[in-house]
Amino acid sequence: MRIVDNGEPAYGHLMSFVIRGEAKDARRFLDKMQRIIIATDLGRIKSLAIIPAISTHLQQGVEGRRLAGIPETLVRLCVGGEHPDDIIKDIEQAIG
Repeated sequence: MRIVDNGEPAYGHLMSFVIRGEAKDARRFLDKMQRIIIATDLGRIKSLAIIPAISTHLQQGVEGRRLAGIPETLVRLCVGGEHPDDIIKDIEQAIG
């Protein structure tokens, strides 16, 4: 995730992206992860991923999530301390 602070680029460890398709496609993506852990919260040393629509934002309901711009296929990924190549490979295999 790119953040601009005082005109200088910086990078953080939390990102969100939308999986093309339906809610079941986002869940299938997470289920195929081998190294990245499916979590109910984010912010640990290990890489974690969640689908906010069925975890952190579930209680908002469909209309609340729609108003907040949180689609059923949104995935949040918190990148941990693993080697970047391992994280990239895990995401690639889960997409494929």
